[in-house]
Amino acid sequence: MSELIVTDERLEKSLQFLIDTDKEHGELRGYQKALEKKEKIILANESLKAKGSSMAENKAIAESSEEYKKHIEEYETTCQEFFIIDARRATAEKIIDVWRTQNANQRRGNI
Repeated sequence: MSELIVTDERLEKSLQFLIDTDKEHGELRGYQKALEKKEKIILANESLKAKGSSMAENKAIAESSEEYKKHIEEYETTCQEFFIIDARRATAEKIIDVWRTQNANQRRGNI
């Protein structure tokens, strides 16, 4: 079995993908964290605008507001984009690990 499972070309593609997505990965994670903070602000503002008879009713009104719904959709989209790129980066890292193992085994004569 002298054929490598992960070729040098595949290794290079994985490394380049990690390099190319560093910034996007960081930006998406940062935006996701910012949206988590923004949610509290939106709920507070919408609760203050609500004219319910209790705090619980004002909270319910705030959570059903168009601005809050829009925020949740934006958060959901950002999370999906982040998790997709995060999973793809994890796959690239695993490919690199397999390549390392293969090369170590090859140097020891196990392949």
